[in-house]
Amino acid sequence: MDELKAAQRLFEEVWRPAEGQPSPMTGELLRALSHAGCYVVGAYAGTRMVGASAGFYTAPPDPALHSHITGVAPQGQGHGIGFALKVHQRAWAMARGVPAIVWTFDPLVARNAWFNLARLGALPTAYLEDFYGPMTDAINAGMASDRLLLAWRLDDPAVAAACAGRPRQPALRPAPPEPALTVGPDLAPVGHDTGAPAVTVAVPPDVAALAPDRRRAWRAAVREALGGRLAAGAAVTGFLRRPDRYLVEHPGAGNAR
Repeated sequence: MDELKAAQRLFEEVWRPAEGQPSPMTGELLRALSHAGCYVVGAYAGTRMVGASAGFYTAPPDPALHSHITGVAPQGQGHGIGFALKVHQRAWAMARGVPAIVWTFDPLVARNAWFNLARLGALPTAYLEDFYGPMTDAINAGMASDRLLLAWRLDDPAVAAACAGRPRQPALRPAPPEPALTVGPDLAPVGHDTGAPAVTVAVPPDVAALAPDRRRAWRAAVREALGGRLAAGAAVTGFLRRPDRYLVEHPGAGNAR
C-alpha cells in the first residue's frame, strides 16, 4: 500500500485536483486493480517514484487493455519516462496475449498527440465529445472534456518500429493535403472550407498557455473539423509538427505506414 499511495500522490501532483475534489486515482482503487490482475506499474529513479500507470481489461468481444491513467512527475518530465512506461505496458500486455491497448487523450494537447500517434504509432478510432463531463482539476477545468480514443495494435509492424525508436510517418500521397483548420496570427482557430479527401486539422502549440475563452474556441473548432470528419467516416492517419496538425483522410485517399 505504501507504493500504491505513492502512485496516488504522484497522480495528484500531475493533475492537481481542486480542493475538496477526489484524487484522479486512489491507492485503494489501485490495490483492487492490481489484485484483479490488471496493469498497475510505477517507474522509479533510484527509490523515488517518478511515473505511474494503471489500466484494466475491456469487455468481450474485442480483448484489449484500457490504459486509464499514465503520469510522470513534473521533475521527471522530458527524460523518456512516459515512453518507457508505454513500452513496458506493451510488453506486459503481449506477454498475456492481449492484442491491443486503448486509451483516450485530449486532442488539443499537441505534445501528447505527437507522442501518441508518432512516437508510439497508435491511431485514433473515435472522437468522444465531453467524455468525462465537467472536470475540476488544474489541467481540465473550465472546458468540455472531449477526447480522442486511440487503438494501439501491439503486433502492428509500425508500432514495433515506433517502440524501437522509429516514429510512425504518414505515407506519401500524390497531392498535399489541404488545410481545414489553421492557427491564426493571434493564436485563434481559423477554419477553411474544403472538400479535399485529405486535410490537416491544426491545434495550438500550447493550449494550456491560452486564455480560457481562446481554449474554448479551439475546443469547438477542433470538435467540428476533426470530430465531424471522423463521424463521417474519415480517419486520422498521422500527426505532423511545425506546425502541429492532424492528417485526416477519407477512404481511398491513402494510408499511413
